[in-house]
Amino acid sequence: MRKLDYKKYLYPAVITVLVIFFVGGVVIGGASVMHMDGAYPPYEPDEAFAPLPETAGEAVDLLNGAIAQALTAAPKIKFVCDSSFDGDDISLTAKNGYEDLFKKYEGVFSSDDAEDKLEELYDKSYGVNGLAHEYETDYGDAGTCEVLLGGVAPELSEILSAESTDDRWVCSNCGESKNEPFDECEECKLTGAAEKRKRNTVCVTLTLASLPDFFPQRSVSQLDRLLNSEGFGSYVPTNITTEYPEVKLVFELDRADGRLRTLVFKAKTRLTASLETRTVPELSEYGDILLDCLFDDDIKYEITFPSISLNDAEPLRPGKTMTVAPGRTEAVKFSHQPNDRAVKIRWQSSDEGVLTVDEDGYVKAGKTPGEATVTATLTFEGWSCSDSVTVYVRKSVEKLNLNKYHLSLAVGGQYALRAQVSPRRATVRTVAWYSEDETIATVDENGVVTAISPGETVIYALSDDGFYKASCKTEVK
Repeated sequence: MRKLDYKKYLYPAVITVLVIFFVGGVVIGGASVMHMDGAYPPYEPDEAFAPLPETAGEAVDLLNGAIAQALTAAPKIKFVCDSSFDGDDISLTAKNGYEDLFKKYEGVFSSDDAEDKLEELYDKSYGVNGLAHEYETDYGDAGTCEVLLGGVAPELSEILSAESTDDRWVCSNCGESKNEPFDECEECKLTGAAEKRKRNTVCVTLTLASLPDFFPQRSVSQLDRLLNSEGFGSYVPTNITTEYPEVKLVFELDRADGRLRTLVFKAKTRLTASLETRTVPELSEYGDILLDCLFDDDIKYEITFPSISLNDAEPLRPGKTMTVAPGRTEAVKFSHQPNDRAVKIRWQSSDEGVLTVDEDGYVKAGKTPGEATVTATLTFEGWSCSDSVTVYVRKSVEKLNLNKYHLSLAVGGQYALRAQVSPRRATVRTVAWYSEDETIATVDENGVVTAISPGETVIYALSDDGFYKASCKTEVK
């Protein structure tokens, strides 16, 4: 009798077993991932420093208070006068043969070269209150702050309307953020995923009756330079008018402390003129040409206070918190202003029995789960500001699964769903249960689903740590 050659079959057997385990792991793991909805932290906005202004008077008071704060603190200010022009915002008309005129000359005005020339003709030597069209102060320059910001707040009688908002919209899938509602996310192309959140700033828009006195205004000399520059021929401009059909002041304040961040005067400037063509023989047949241009002219102030911010939240994550595993060391993410100057940052832990923090912001967690507050205080040339982050010492949840992802019940029926938190060593293993429509089915704190009336709804669990979500589609017949 021949002996069985075990070695001959050992290698194929091992390979077969490994393949089975691999395929099974992929299938089971894939199904687990497909049924896990990811992390969905509950959204709780930070408290605002003050209610949104509802009237023009409240908006002016808010702006005056922010300006007074800035004049006292003398922050860094970047000031820019700017202009933009779109070739589509110019028109040429004439009494006779205007179709030919459009073809011959409007294309010249609408070219990129013409747009550049028209923007350059915004005489930036005006600036504001004697300053150049671009200017940047340093921290503590109280005199220049007064020149730039003193008197910029409009009188109440000059305000036609006021609007304010602190809303933004965030894609629940990828975190793309916009200041206006959107149906489809430009980044991930998901539809219906926009969630309303709160900005870090309060934005106020004031529509003004007229242009502020200090705003650089376009002049007849600019038009002369335009019409007699290379490429535009030689014309005699008459009946020149300058109008400002829309003037707005938009300012943003920090949501937390009311500090002024940006202030922008925005003016739509319409320049019109009648161009006599008698001096240009080849154009005399057209009669006078009517020129109409629309410019966007801005004055922008960017105000930067010394500041420090810890653990700036991702769009879909709760802010000002972080988790460190017991015995591990993690760095607190932070940013500060100024970021190009020597500053001093002092770090503190509210409970060194739970965790310690070194001079560079590295947190060393103890071996026992707990929580503590880490605070960083920045000092710079007499300024002092601080920010804090709550640090949890625990083994984090990484995944949440349910024992069932599709459920069918008769009215009055019940089923106990079970949630499994991974890893097993996670410190906080509890979950909360929710029903998207309690008129169809309810769920209690133990995951017991009760069918109420015919229809479809979703029962889902949310882990108390990490906010991982897992859903069960439920049909009641």
